[in-house]
Amino acid sequence: MSLDLINTASTIVSALAVVASLVFVALQLKASTKAQRASSAWQAENAWAQLNFEVARDPQIAEILDHILSSDTGAAPPEGPRLRQTKFMVRSLLQHVQSQFFLYREGSLSEESWRHQRSWAVKFVRFPIVEAFLSEEIEQDILSADFRSEVLGSLKSH
Repeated sequence: MSLDLINTASTIVSALAVVASLVFVALQLKASTKAQRASSAWQAENAWAQLNFEVARDPQIAEILDHILSSDTGAAPPEGPRLRQTKFMVRSLLQHVQSQFFLYREGSLSEESWRHQRSWAVKFVRFPIVEAFLSEEIEQDILSADFRSEVLGSLKSH
């Protein structure tokens, strides 16, 4: 066997090894991405489940949430400490959905998961008490411009 033939054979083997390595890395990356998205979806749903559990455990929080979710346009915002609690509950729920939006935007949350989250958020910001607090949240720059555009932009299209 000549040196040229050995050199050519080793070059071919090296090239095949590089291609095999790249295929392996691509498969590992795909599996890792899938696992990350599954974990993000689980965390998103688990966060809602935990929030619902906390609401169920505390009658006062359940009462505040019932008041927020009242479709009665005449429902007056609560006063005193309940007003502050209600504002923080609205803020917390909006920030929770905003965190899901960031996961979606960065590719960690699926389109389907985000569609459900966005649908909930659009309905949530339509409640009179939430609408009353929304401008304050925007003024205080609590919610990102991208999130506001995504959710409030959806209001205009419904």
